[in-house]
Amino acid sequence: MKLASIMNIPLKRIIEYNSDDMRSVAKYYSGELVKFVKRTLSIIPTNIFEKLREISNILTKNVKEMETKMLKENLKDYACFDDRFVLAKRTHEVSMLTEGMLVLDKTLMGVIEIDPKEILVDGIRKELGKTLASMLHEGFIFSKKSGDVETLESKFQMLREKFTGLKRSIEYIQDFLNIQGEQIWREELTRIINHAVEKESSALVNKKYSVDLEYQDKYYIPTFIPVDAYDFTFMGRLLRNISESLGKSTYLDSQSSWYDEKGRQVFGLRYIHFLHEHLGTTFLQGLDRLIVYNIVSYVKKFQRDYGFTIGGGTISEELRAKGKRQNQQLDDLL
Repeated sequence: MKLASIMNIPLKRIIEYNSDDMRSVAKYYSGELVKFVKRTLSIIPTNIFEKLREISNILTKNVKEMETKMLKENLKDYACFDDRFVLAKRTHEVSMLTEGMLVLDKTLMGVIEIDPKEILVDGIRKELGKTLASMLHEGFIFSKKSGDVETLESKFQMLREKFTGLKRSIEYIQDFLNIQGEQIWREELTRIINHAVEKESSALVNKKYSVDLEYQDKYYIPTFIPVDAYDFTFMGRLLRNISESLGKSTYLDSQSSWYDEKGRQVFGLRYIHFLHEHLGTTFLQGLDRLIVYNIVSYVKKFQRDYGFTIGGGTISEELRAKGKRQNQQLDDLL
């Protein structure tokens, strides 16, 4: 109520004048007020994910998943009383953080109706998107130093442990928060992957990529820090690493896999199965789209370079002359 009363100040003169702009002005200031409330309440999802990191660590390293069938003699191995006590304590702290927001009713903030539960879910979405983007970005950074041997398998193994722990922790607390954790996980992972593919495609096929302001306000828009001159996102890094590995290996049709000169498997169906199991169909679809964008980019480059050589097409005379000069310089060097 105190925040809503702030609206009276900017609208006072407009109401007295009975202006037609009253609705648009009220909507603007109401939107700013809602943004302020969301920024203030964002500390709750941030604290939730700090607790989730500890929950994820306990579930991954200390507490084993219960099997469907087990011997009673082995039950004590799954008990882990101390770890489960800490787990229950952190879960209680998470539920206490959200208890106040979940019992609140919808209220008007100016002329905009807000739902506290929706604000909580949006905050959790943003924090989850930020965490997933960070995991994928850091998980697919490949060392270029000589002597450092980093295989796709080792990267996948590290990423699997992180993803499994985070997903188990989300599933563990979703009932306490009264949210659809599994659905939010799937939607945010899909959105992060699609965002990365669109960023890569903008560089390959000169495709414009823009983000809606309302979309940016509701979801986390990742900004990936390049690790080299050719880098945009983790999707492009992974595809380039796979392509480089396949170029140095040999394909065995009987095994449906690629092997290096030492007989080690470089890439194969089990890698595809891993991506499908832990990152979903969307990740494989994203890689497929990225491969298509690369093919289109190579074909366009070939078409342009070949046009310089044979003439004709839609290439201007000035551009063709420039291309011929560059080709002549290369011939002189060779």
